[in-house]
Amino acid sequence: MRNVVFILAAEIIMNTSSLQPAPAQSYPQITNLSPFTPASNFMSVPGYLRWQYYLASGRWVSRETALSAIDIEREWQQRKTK
Repeated sequence: MRNVVFILAAEIIMNTSSLQPAPAQSYPQITNLSPFTPASNFMSVPGYLRWQYYLASGRWVSRETALSAIDIEREWQQRKTK
């Protein structure tokens, strides 16, 4: 999960220099999150990640950034389980 936080924060900082990344504990656990369930507040996984980031930082990230962060997190989890 730290990789997602770092990459998401790095992309945001590159796009907007005045942004401060949210603390790591404010990011949701998305690895096993199913879309459109109570656990994801009935949102898509990228939408849920974007919403959680907004709640923590007051800033929105793009859907593309959220999708990239999710892909990287899932790849990392797959490598971790091998």
